Amino acid sequence: MGSETDVLITAIGLTVVAYLCGSVPSGLWYGLIIHGKDVRDFGSRKTGATNVLRVFGKAAAFAVIALDASKAITSVGLARYVLPDDAWVHVLAALAAVVGHTWPVFARFRGGRGVLVAAFSILVMDPEVFLVALTIFIAVAWWSKYVSLASLVSAIDVPTMFALRLFENPDYPLAYLAFGLVAGFFVIATHRDNIGRIRAGREAKLGERVPTTSQG
Repeated sequence: MGSETDVLITAIGLTVVAYLCGSVPSGLWYGLIIHGKDVRDFGSRKTGATNVLRVFGKAAAFAVIALDASKAITSVGLARYVLPDDAWVHVLAALAAVVGHTWPVFARFRGGRGVLVAAFSILVMDPEVFLVALTIFIAVAWWSKYVSLASLVSAIDVPTMFALRLFENPDYPLAYLAFGLVAGFFVIATHRDNIGRIRAGREAKLGERVPTTSQG
């Protein structure tokens, strides 16, 4: 790329685009268009795939997973295409997409928790870390029946794996470890209410549905 100023302007532009991309409220719009309901009126009041699964079922959840994954892949993929050698910009784009998903400008800043967007950002950064993290996530979710617990475990194992990669290869991008730490903290922070419900035995388990007939 040209001068440092050009790179800075490009990085800012990519970050803004990533935030706007992350702000597309897939779960909200799916519920409104297909079911005529705001998913935020039910369950955890979030727009993510887990709440969509509980409210609208498996088909809706798979659709939202695909749409939310595309937000992350587009955001980080575009950053890697434009500035292929600047891992810090890739990470900024990933974080911007996560923030956009959690506080979306297109949905009055009420979105999801950012787990899926963070996960598919990792897919673009390091597919091997993504696959290992996904395997652990599925195992914990299957064993415990708590998606939130699986997300919290991922918040710990992902930065650990990035740290191991950096330890094995000093040339591995430090920015990826930084992303793992920041995203991990972010996921834990957005799951504070889930932690309380797990301790109290009141957290909804995988497969449980939320009734929608009594609410608008």
